[in-house]
Amino acid sequence: MRRQIAGTKEYARLAADVGAPGIKVRPNGLQLEEGVPEGNTLRQIGESLTECGEDAAALGVAVRVEVHGQHTRDPRRMKKIMGYCRHPNVYICWNSNETDLIDGSLDAAWRLLSSRVGLVHTRDLAAPGYPWLDLVRRLRGLGYEGFCLNEVPESDEPGRIMDFNKALWDAYNRIANLEG
Repeated sequence: MRRQIAGTKEYARLAADVGAPGIKVRPNGLQLEEGVPEGNTLRQIGESLTECGEDAAALGVAVRVEVHGQHTRDPRRMKKIMGYCRHPNVYICWNSNETDLIDGSLDAAWRLLSSRVGLVHTRDLAAPGYPWLDLVRRLRGLGYEGFCLNEVPESDEPGRIMDFNKALWDAYNRIANLEG
């Protein structure tokens, strides 16, 4: 874990050097197979993030923890991690996972994590199954003014795909504006 903390601190220094507002990190899993109690690992991740958040804050760089990984994409586990993270400079990167949905709704996951959202990672905005308009509404409700990272499959026309996803995102925002 010390090596990961040192690496994260180095990324924060690099981000500060180039004027980036933040870095994205991922816990990416747990050591459940090795017999390490889950609670211990969640606490260790959260406390490590506190340390990284302190160092990054001194550099003017935010730490954004992506809800990612086999076990750590579960919003309940990420809530526990963030409960151990005691630094306000550490935020959630909402990852738009299928694990965000319970009975097709974002409600439960949003209640757990929305107070710490500081970055958003989206996927193909035309893909069925994820409530993109609902996510836009919720981000607007937070007053979210950050940016979104958009991940789509490789394409021979990346500019066209990016334009398409931006148009969809803008359309979702226009709909949300019309709703008030």
